Amino acid sequence: MVTRILRDHSMNSVCLDFEKRDILAPSDYRRAQRGKPARNKRAQWCPETIRNILTSPTVRGHMSHDGETVHGDDGMPVRVGPALVNDSEWARLQSVMEKKTRTRTEGAAPLLDVAWCDCGAKYHLWQVTQKLKSGPKRYRYYRCERSNKKQCDAAAIKADYLEALVSAYVCWPTILGELEVERKVLIPGEDHTAELAQVRDAVQRLTNEKDAADDWDDEDERAYLSRMAKLRERRRRLAALPQRADEWRMVGTGETYAQLWERSDWPERRRLLIDGVFTVVAYRPKSGQGGASSQGETQILMAPGPERLQGREIPRLPPTLGA
Repeated sequence: MVTRILRDHSMNSVCLDFEKRDILAPSDYRRAQRGKPARNKRAQWCPETIRNILTSPTVRGHMSHDGETVHGDDGMPVRVGPALVNDSEWARLQSVMEKKTRTRTEGAAPLLDVAWCDCGAKYHLWQVTQKLKSGPKRYRYYRCERSNKKQCDAAAIKADYLEALVSAYVCWPTILGELEVERKVLIPGEDHTAELAQVRDAVQRLTNEKDAADDWDDEDERAYLSRMAKLRERRRRLAALPQRADEWRMVGTGETYAQLWERSDWPERRRLLIDGVFTVVAYRPKSGQGGASSQGETQILMAPGPERLQGREIPRLPPTLGA
């Protein structure tokens, strides 16, 4: 869950995946752990459940009460289990959760958030069914979201054609097909800033407790000095440790883009495109016949990540679909 959210998967997609894999929601999981019978209607995963889990101190292995970390006699958080994230991952996770918005994944059009009109607006999938003598026939098009408002004069593009065009770009050897897929891998650094800040907060909290006490006695003083000595020693050791930032490295997967594309369905392909292979900027001028025009008039620009296609000649159309 943590890895997927850090890789910018939507919370809704994680929920749908957990439901599909029959993973119990937290409330039902706790019932099962206590030996209680399952309820007639199981609890469903929802984005708020994901948010509550990933913003809870328990992800760091800390005891919590009402969402707040519980501190022990030494002034440090009480640990109840292994941490699922390190301090730097926790900081990044909270930053992601603050910005996280709901992104449609289930049932989304194959090129949603991938295909754009050259006016800067998104292409959305438009479907219409016509009743013919031979029976109903469904038509699929991508069209600029501004075209309905008469703010853009681009014509609709047949969905099958644009999707085939994208597939050809990914799979054609001289474009992407022969290139090895790379994944970002985090090489953890060594950063004790957050832990050092916790210790300093604990020192300040302990000092404040003493200053606020009205009936401080010798026993309190002895306990105070013992706890303070431990905190100061821990602060000294942490301050002396080296600092090294996390590093993301691109690591080859041993699989080409063509191989990965061919074995993937469209939701997986869409995720691959969104994760940075390229976006599609397309445009078709309208003709005088109901806004339709020939496919050959489609102008298309692929905008790949600069490192992957640097120095490679990108044709306007892949050879398989014609120049």
